[in-house]
Amino acid sequence: MQLIHSTNDGMQFHGHDNLPVWVKVIPHQEGRHPHGDHWQWIRLDTITAVIPHLSVQVGDNQAEWQRCLIVETANGRFHPSALLFKGAEINAPLERLLAAISQRYVR
Repeated sequence: MQLIHSTNDGMQFHGHDNLPVWVKVIPHQEGRHPHGDHWQWIRLDTITAVIPHLSVQVGDNQAEWQRCLIVETANGRFHPSALLFKGAEINAPLERLLAAISQRYVR
C-alpha cells in the first residue's frame, strides 16, 4: 500500500500498485465549510455521488463564487478536501476525484 498525495487540492488517496483505493475525508456538516480534525478514510468504491457544492456566493459573478467537494456514501456525506475552490478552479479536483473513483471500475 502507498500514499498517493497531492497538496494543491487537499485530497489524499491511499492505494496499491498506483491504484487509489481509499480517500481521506472529513464528515460534512450542513451549513458549515469543511473544517476540523476528525478525518477518516473511506473506500472509493463506496462513493455513490460527487457534488461540487456552492459554499460562498457573493454577487452575481460565478467566477467569484467558492465551491467545495462533497462525496456521498450509504453512511453519509463527506468532504475529500477542506479547501474551497473559486469559480472554475473546482474542475481540476473534481476531475481528479472522478478519475480515482473510475479507476476502481475500469481496471
